[in-house]
Amino acid sequence: MRGIRASIVEKYSEKAHFVYELLQNADDVGATSVQFLLRKSGLYFIHNGITLFTVTSPSDTQNVGHINAITAIGDSTKNGGETPKIGKFGIGFKAVFQYTNTPHVYDPNISFKIKDLIVPVLMEQEPHPLRKHDETLFFFPFDRPEKSAQDAIDEIEDKLKNLLFPLVFLRNLKKINWESENGTKGSFNLHPLPDPEHSGGRKRNSDSNIEIHIQTLGKKTHEQPFIRFSKPIENGQNVQCVFLLDSENQFLTHKKYPAFCFFPTKVMSGLRFLIHAPFMLSDSREGIRQKERWNEQLVQHLAELVADSLEVLTSKTDVDFENLFSVFPFEKQDLDSLFTPFIDAIIQKLHQKPLLPSDNGETVLIQNAYLGENSEVLHEFPNEQLAQVMGENARWIFTNLTHHNKFWHIVKAHLTANKNVVTADFLKSKLHILKKEETHTPSVSELKNDENSILKAEIMEIWDTLSDEERLKLM
Repeated sequence: MRGIRASIVEKYSEKAHFVYELLQNADDVGATSVQFLLRKSGLYFIHNGITLFTVTSPSDTQNVGHINAITAIGDSTKNGGETPKIGKFGIGFKAVFQYTNTPHVYDPNISFKIKDLIVPVLMEQEPHPLRKHDETLFFFPFDRPEKSAQDAIDEIEDKLKNLLFPLVFLRNLKKINWESENGTKGSFNLHPLPDPEHSGGRKRNSDSNIEIHIQTLGKKTHEQPFIRFSKPIENGQNVQCVFLLDSENQFLTHKKYPAFCFFPTKVMSGLRFLIHAPFMLSDSREGIRQKERWNEQLVQHLAELVADSLEVLTSKTDVDFENLFSVFPFEKQDLDSLFTPFIDAIIQKLHQKPLLPSDNGETVLIQNAYLGENSEVLHEFPNEQLAQVMGENARWIFTNLTHHNKFWHIVKAHLTANKNVVTADFLKSKLHILKKEETHTPSVSELKNDENSILKAEIMEIWDTLSDEERLKLM
């Protein structure tokens, strides 16, 4: 039994990781709200999920009951279907044994506790005073001798305070409430943005689908608005990307985030927005398995979604292009190697769709995009003259940027046709060459070889009568 505990329970490097496991299991059974109550005696976890505990015959390997799974090693009720569940109830739930030896479960149908990691013991079906008739309640007594009740309370409270966007990628759960023995309390809520008159003065773009993730801690409240993009994949699953906004609906660009598989993993994506996919995770459920074909396919789906989201966001009214493009990745050294395909997908999209900003609301393809060395160049050579030199569709982009701006260097290296800036000297030189070509008088020899020359026949007739010496003088 000690070996089982070491291999399954103690593989989680993060303290109180089981909090995420409880949230995912509540979401899987259709819960919309959950509550954590931290007491000296233990932790109470209550949810309003609609799927109740079941038990099945050990010979039934196709439909494993919840009690079978929660008391077994490796079994799971989450075996596919149209809407696959987040993880394995059996293995994930074992994380609670870092803090307890005897979890108690009070369900409308049955009450039982678990001993020795895998042994269910039926309890008398008496209503628990903290459980409503349609709720499921878990009680985890702090009875591990190697971990004091106070240490358990401190670690779990710290985890609850610092959950990172725990509701954003769940299917059903919209509210988390928690309260500690010492009176500290907090909550997480997920809402669509209400109408402007009910949104506390927050500016709302009429064509944006904005949601708000709200966290409270004591008397403090933090509202985090965001825009979500989702792409369905096989088996009823999806991949998502989420762009965080400030109070003025500008994109937040100052932080980078871990990749999510419903909850944050320990893999730092290097991205300035959130991404979620049903990745195959490591045994500790903290890492994303490398070189797994399924995970690589998910990354491709995510890359396509991110590129498509850029196209949608550039079409928004009053978009700040510098702010928008600052969110997206363009330098591979900034990303975890797993996610570098995002950059290829974005650049491909910029070749296919005119998304880069020029003047007067015009947008251009990356192959027609040029960055001026300074404002003097843009003033001396407007788009019309740039087009004469570089091609009829050539346009200046990001005309308000200067080289003092960090983003200017990214535009220069990755978002222009020539991967460099255009200087005044360069344009003057090109224009000089073009003007010289326009005023050039062709020689007799050039006219003779010009298939389109209307004088060719007459010139050939004269040419044939000339001596070699006379021909050399005309060349």
